[in-house]
Amino acid sequence: MDACRAESTWSLAEAGSAAEPVVDVRDVTKDWIERAAFGFGRTRRSPVLAGVSFKIGRGEVVAVLGENGAGKSTLLKIVAGLARPDAGSVRVFGADWRRSTPELQRRVRYSGGERGFYFRLTARENLAFFGALDGIGPNALHRRITDVAEILDLGRVLDRRFATFSSGLRQRLLVARALLTQPELLVLDEPTHALDPGHAAQVRRLVRETLVAQANVTVIVATNLIDEAVELGDRVGVLRAQRLTFVERPQERGDDGPIRALFGLPHHG
Repeated sequence: MDACRAESTWSLAEAGSAAEPVVDVRDVTKDWIERAAFGFGRTRRSPVLAGVSFKIGRGEVVAVLGENGAGKSTLLKIVAGLARPDAGSVRVFGADWRRSTPELQRRVRYSGGERGFYFRLTARENLAFFGALDGIGPNALHRRITDVAEILDLGRVLDRRFATFSSGLRQRLLVARALLTQPELLVLDEPTHALDPGHAAQVRRLVRETLVAQANVTVIVATNLIDEAVELGDRVGVLRAQRLTFVERPQERGDDGPIRALFGLPHHG
């Protein structure tokens, strides 16, 4: 796979205001609500996020690192407008998600989980269906399917039924689906989950070398892998005990010690 393949086909994001953040999250709080079965017993609330605030600039990659169940997916869905916080505000491209428009929704894409694909359709048919739902014209859609398939090394399986895909292929098709609209903000929930090391490395290169370096896409990505967070993130936000603590530019520092310390892990070496 050539991570630079998309240079001539991806529409560059507009420059916009350098001072205006792409994402502005302020004092977001979210609880899980566990309702009693059949109306018996008490409804229980468990805090997931408590007073989370951060901003993401254009062309920046923010990695959200946390253990399973820490609230990473919940936070990303809130950023993508797929879930609402109990308190606080989320602004994307200067607009409040509570007053979102179709135009705003087209500029943001979330990729996570494999539900939604049709098992009896081929990968190409699935991408064509969802691309058409997003309003992409037939000619442009044909080109984009070809482009994202080449970027993600899916060309040889485009005409296979989704039901025959391994977990890794399904994960790559999820990313392909998210890329069809050429989003300006890409929200990736564990995009390398179930991928073998080679394809996981390709997805990470795609994010850094194509989407960010060439297309100026802004990315927020969730992972539970420290090495991946360091490789991808301009900043790494460690989500623990419902709060987000940031480590700045760990890759440039060449040291994951501050991140490991937040998890109570020993320093390498």
